[in-house]
Amino acid sequence: MSTERHSLIVLKPIIRSPTHNVIRIERKQDLDTDEILHIAGGDHAGVIVNKFTGTYEPLEEYDLLINFSVWLTIPGEKSDEKRQEIRIIKFIFDNVTEKDLQHECAEKIFKDIISLFPRDYLTFIKRMLKIMEDGYEEISVIEIDMKFADENEVIEMPNDYDSEPSDVEITSAHVQELLEHAFPNSLKVSNMANVLKCTEDEIHNFLMELADKAIVGKVDNEDDEWIRIEKRHIDQTIAFKKQEEGYEGKEQPTIAIITNLYSEKKAIDAIIENRHTFHKYRASGENNIYTTGNIGPHRVVATKLPSVGDSNFNAYISASGGTTRLLGNYQDVVHVIILGAAGAVLNFSNVFNSNVNSVKLGDVVVSNSRTFTNKESPSYVYANKYTTDRDTDEYDGYLCSSWSPSDNILAQIASQTNDASLMNDWEVFTQEIIDSLNESAGDNSFSKPNEADVLKVPVGGGNFVAIPHQNPERSSSKIHVGPIGGMKSIIENENDNNKSIANESLNSDYIKTVYYNLKEKFTKENHLKAIDAGSESIISAIQGSCIGSWSLVRGITDYQNGLSRSGRIWQPYAAARAAGLVKAILERLPPSS
Repeated sequence: MSTERHSLIVLKPIIRSPTHNVIRIERKQDLDTDEILHIAGGDHAGVIVNKFTGTYEPLEEYDLLINFSVWLTIPGEKSDEKRQEIRIIKFIFDNVTEKDLQHECAEKIFKDIISLFPRDYLTFIKRMLKIMEDGYEEISVIEIDMKFADENEVIEMPNDYDSEPSDVEITSAHVQELLEHAFPNSLKVSNMANVLKCTEDEIHNFLMELADKAIVGKVDNEDDEWIRIEKRHIDQTIAFKKQEEGYEGKEQPTIAIITNLYSEKKAIDAIIENRHTFHKYRASGENNIYTTGNIGPHRVVATKLPSVGDSNFNAYISASGGTTRLLGNYQDVVHVIILGAAGAVLNFSNVFNSNVNSVKLGDVVVSNSRTFTNKESPSYVYANKYTTDRDTDEYDGYLCSSWSPSDNILAQIASQTNDASLMNDWEVFTQEIIDSLNESAGDNSFSKPNEADVLKVPVGGGNFVAIPHQNPERSSSKIHVGPIGGMKSIIENENDNNKSIANESLNSDYIKTVYYNLKEKFTKENHLKAIDAGSESIISAIQGSCIGSWSLVRGITDYQNGLSRSGRIWQPYAAARAAGLVKAILERLPPSS
């Protein structure tokens, strides 16, 4: 980009009030001397500040727009007040700058702004003025609109992390969620009390409330252990039959479907016809639940694993062992589908280009290499370790493992988004799942949430800006096919290395920023469409069982890893979307010989 200045830079106030200010910075060859308030000198020679005249209107036409919200602390006589402010930056470029370069300029400017985010007006305006002074000759005009959000304009800040704030009142819903994550395992009352940081008596009261609704049940012959059940649940006595009885049948499944969340299990069960569920329970905790039946022309088996991820080694072993047992019990399986939740990758193109084919909440991503002809590009990548700079001990990179199926027919079918019948079937199947589950789910709605689709970007110091998705007019879900990844948590990595990052607390906002920067590097270098909580143990077990056809089908719930607090409200709908696509794929998958 050129740094040679060919014109004067004029700062012009357009609107000025306590709650709304608009300032325009533009390159000018000719000046109206009557409007000049100040002529800068020294390092800022060539910068003109105009008077406020009240005769100009904000720009109606522009080339690009950035819209984001920040939280400002307003000093008060008795206490400070936090208010949300909407900031809009409009760009006008010269006539010769191509659209791609316009997006590149806007992206660099936005990243420069958020690297050391200026919250007060004066510093923010100075930063924007400096940007125009130091180059970007392609930009003719930048207009900055800063307005305190009205009550109906306030955007709720998405929460990245799974943990509840310490002051949240524990309810029966928290107990239900714990049991759903653990299913098909049970949990002891003492364990639930420890996790939720409440008394065992409180847990018992919540369990009685849930038991009255036939949501949970006490495990027979066990000491104060409880498990998630359903009103239409199988007779629990089947759990104690001999293992061999669960796998009998003339026609064995050729498709295996693996889920993690309880809502995903329910969504898959809803599309299986003539289904039979076998829940094998053991006090040791190695419990399995298998639902067999038909989807289209295929015999399938579906299972739910206990909550997985890399939060501890036992979870890794549980996911790997559960997958290995599934494929050992059903040895005719040819294709494996890993259905679950994931976060959309925060691509800055989402911010600057409303026409980009960006991933949104409620979309579905199917794993595959970048292109069907690129055999070197993996379908799934997992960052299992982070590297540090020798001099500063700061994290600067990652080490990863990658996997690809030898047969990508599942992704090939999903990629046929120009096939009207596929897209129509996906819509129909999804709606059938939603209608069926809403009828029986009570207060757990599988319908599309009304929550705003918001991107969250850290700006240092533990602060964030919220960016409304720049493609709001697209209300329908889309199918995306491409690489999916997962990342080991920074805290887990720190515990492995028995150290703390640059002498910072493990719970500090600094770590969140470090993780965000590593995540951006990881997703960009591997061209990821989505990122999940970690599927490496499941995929390793599948490939270890010599199954060449597998694919992840991920419903998008957030912009983290699919399991954030903000994403919970989207999980049932995303599960229905993913399950609807699975049915549409299997309807088109040729039967195995």
